[in-house]
Amino acid sequence: MTQEITNFNQEVSKIFREVNTLPQFGYTNEKIAELWGKSPSQVSRFINGKTNTYTGDFFKLISLMPPDFKLEYWQRLLTKLGLKIDLNKDWAKLIENASQKDLSEIFFALGSRCDSDGLDSKQGTSLKAS
Repeated sequence: MTQEITNFNQEVSKIFREVNTLPQFGYTNEKIAELWGKSPSQVSRFINGKTNTYTGDFFKLISLMPPDFKLEYWQRLLTKLGLKIDLNKDWAKLIENASQKDLSEIFFALGSRCDSDGLDSKQGTSLKAS
């Protein structure tokens, strides 16, 4: 299970970086830190995959990002997992309104899917369930 979580979370960090480099976003570590309640160096370490963070902290970060960022993030993540889901439908609301327990269960299920798809496990972060 630990390797599955690690594999999935490496993609989480990578996709966050990819979305944040889009011209319409490009938030600085300082701005993300301000939103997230972390230091800019903690944000940098997370985004660059050099630190662990808790699942709840990660979902808090995503929930604090602007709606367009969240939509782009979730679409890229689900596409990477081979899931064809239109987040403009009810899925976005389900994710936004899910409890921490439900999010953790989703996270672990997606991690299992990532592991079975053989995603690269040599970079990114390893989030821990809260």
